[in-house]
Amino acid sequence: MGLCWLSVLAKITVARTFAHGTALPNTLVTRYLAGFKSGLGCQTTVYFTEAEVNAMLPTVTKLLEQGRKEKEEMDRIEANMARAGNLEEWIRMKQSLNSAATRYYAIMEKIESMGAMVKNIESGLVDFPAKKFNEDVWLCWKYGETSIKFWHDLGSGFNGRKPLEVSDEALV
Repeated sequence: MGLCWLSVLAKITVARTFAHGTALPNTLVTRYLAGFKSGLGCQTTVYFTEAEVNAMLPTVTKLLEQGRKEKEEMDRIEANMARAGNLEEWIRMKQSLNSAATRYYAIMEKIESMGAMVKNIESGLVDFPAKKFNEDVWLCWKYGETSIKFWHDLGSGFNGRKPLEVSDEALV
């Protein structure tokens, strides 16, 4: 039970102070706590509405851009390591690679701690769990899109995207 409370507190802290003071909608925090208080235990999945995802997109976009830069830096360093002139230079590059990887994974963790799932950093695919007609689905967003416009079922992926044609009330 103690670890579960730590998880809840961590999620609340992230939700309220995320991204330099940009808070997630309080409804997400409220739903997270409601799941715990109702006896469901440590609920880790937060289901999003279209409006909630749209409110998060500026933060997700900024973090995704930072993550993509770190990934490019990692790729650049790895390519240069093969051309290292000596062991000392190789070790310095490896340390730089480790630092870039640490920053990259910290950014991915920030995005996923919001409840989103980074599917592909290079193409900028991010999914958000939602409910549609009482079924688990993904609200599907691609970098460059200005709002959430598509969804797909759990197994179909990007190629199975369908336009959102339901109101927020149908997505819980």
